[in-house]
Amino acid sequence: MAFYVIELNDAAVRVFRDGKIVCDSPGVAIIEGNTVITGLEAQSQAHLNPRAVNNRFWQRLNEIKLPNSRRQCRHHADLAFHHLSAILRQIGHPSEATISAPAYYEHEQLELLLGIAEACGLKVSGLVDSSVAAVAGCAPQGHYTVADIHQHQITLTTVNVGERVRRGAINTVDHAGRNRVHEACVELIADAFLEQSRFDPLHEAGTEQLLYGHLPGWFEAANNGDEVEVSVTYLGNRFTAKVATREIDRVAGKVLSPVRDQIANNSQLLVSASLAQIPGSMNFLAPAVALRRDACYHGVSEHKSEITGSKDGVSFVTNLPPNQHPSLEPFPPGPGSPTAFQTATHVLAGSHAIAISRTPIFLKSDGSIANAAGSHESCTVTLHGDDATLRVNGADTKLNGEPISGSCQLKPGDQITLQGGRALFIPIVLSDHCAP
Repeated sequence: MAFYVIELNDAAVRVFRDGKIVCDSPGVAIIEGNTVITGLEAQSQAHLNPRAVNNRFWQRLNEIKLPNSRRQCRHHADLAFHHLSAILRQIGHPSEATISAPAYYEHEQLELLLGIAEACGLKVSGLVDSSVAAVAGCAPQGHYTVADIHQHQITLTTVNVGERVRRGAINTVDHAGRNRVHEACVELIADAFLEQSRFDPLHEAGTEQLLYGHLPGWFEAANNGDEVEVSVTYLGNRFTAKVATREIDRVAGKVLSPVRDQIANNSQLLVSASLAQIPGSMNFLAPAVALRRDACYHGVSEHKSEITGSKDGVSFVTNLPPNQHPSLEPFPPGPGSPTAFQTATHVLAGSHAIAISRTPIFLKSDGSIANAAGSHESCTVTLHGDDATLRVNGADTKLNGEPISGSCQLKPGDQITLQGGRALFIPIVLSDHCAP
């Protein structure tokens, strides 16, 4: 019998069958009269009829009456039922599956989830914390913070790997989710169209929907180049514009900025594949390792007998055995080392990373880096003792959006901007360690 794992996240409910993704359905629903549309179909229409859109039902998962309730969708639980039913139809309606759920779900929500699955005709053979499963599938001994992105928030779950893989503290960072990142990037791209093509794609709902539909492709291009060419066709006319990747990184970084302050001290940061796809996120959150897209499935599969073997009914598993052959490499020189987490090794300018040393490197107003001072460069980065240090002598310089003068210590992911934000530099850590 095929082995199914349903990975529950409101940004995308992902289903694996024997290790292969067979469904990736966003947690969006549109109520139109007596009809409920969910998943990709609903997402493709979300900006055409925004008042009919519901996208918090997996996040809140309760039975509180909706403002626009109907008989067939009275509350968030009903919408979750419609979404899960559509997913099960799409994948051939398996008789049973293991579900991995986000750490922030409370007991009442987990009970409701099991009830919804039963109403859909699905036997839940196991229920496990997604972050615990992901870490148990790949990580050696150590202390970790798993960062995952949802539609309206980011979750930071601490997981400790010793004799067992155990969940620790759970934090949620509100207003830093995928939807807010998308909104910020769409505004940036719309401004580029307006400036370069005299076309306002946000003036019409149809073209606004096109921008959101193209975002995944544009994000992929941004992760692989210095510039993204964006285009849309409207009323037979094709409009194009160019957007610098560093600008996309900058606006995404502003949304993600509250995350860094809440990462647990002395822990290694593991970033979900979905969060790692956000342009600039890995540099902004450095040092970090991106988890594989199937990390959660791999952990569930590795520990299937412990997750599904209870004879006393289904319980929410929040600790598992460690992986005997971990594929994830620890950060050198080891967990808890201040050097591994606080000292930047390079400065990123566009797609070029320049090593930080005791010889000053000069940040230029055109966004480049030089090894010698020019007539206008007065902002330098050097290695002072064990710290990467920024020194400013009168330049129009900001650090993480705040004006700065004199000198200060830099951390990986800081954003240095010159000349009103037109030039962006990011201290990062370069490592030989890659995602598994």
